[in-house]
Amino acid sequence: GLFDGPQGARGSTADLAQDLGLPIVLVLDASHQAQSIAALAQGFANFRQGLTFAGLILNRVASDRHADILTAALAPLNLPIMGIVRRNDSLHWPSIHLGLMQAQENQELESFIESASLGVARETNLDKLLTIGSEVSGESKPPSILPPLGQKIAVADDIAFSFSYPHILQAWRKSGAEVTLFSPLKNEAPNPDSDAVFLPGGYPELHAGLLAQN
Repeated sequence: GLFDGPQGARGSTADLAQDLGLPIVLVLDASHQAQSIAALAQGFANFRQGLTFAGLILNRVASDRHADILTAALAPLNLPIMGIVRRNDSLHWPSIHLGLMQAQENQELESFIESASLGVARETNLDKLLTIGSEVSGESKPPSILPPLGQKIAVADDIAFSFSYPHILQAWRKSGAEVTLFSPLKNEAPNPDSDAVFLPGGYPELHAGLLAQN
């Protein structure tokens, strides 16, 4: 998704990397690939000027032999391989419409994180990853925050409405607004004295039946 963004507008990860002067670590899905991985990496690296690629992480590598083939194919590109993550079916994260299953929906989240961290750390130069970051240069202006919707704002907060950004809610509180939470899924109503109701994004369509009854 490096170059993906809104149609006809800026905002991709590549845009952010270029604007902030940050290096890119490119993670490539190496499954079912051999020498073609080099064409893919070279295409990303040369697609656009003004970007700095610090290195590669190869994901879903099947075996030592597979790793050797990939490494040999990529050698002429002079893009350091900073990590190899082996294929592991237990690290598959199920996707749903318009995104991935949310973390709070996974009952085995802690064990998943533990397995993922071990899989990444096994063959990844973590020290190198920690040192390639560069300071963000230039003057930065405070981000433009959505102004409070009212003096007393009720915010829906459950698995159907979970995409509220903490910095926005914090900014509302700092500006003097009173923010309360309620759960439409639990048949809770906003505080009756609220003068604004905020329904953040999420996946309400997955819970349409229950929401319709509440």
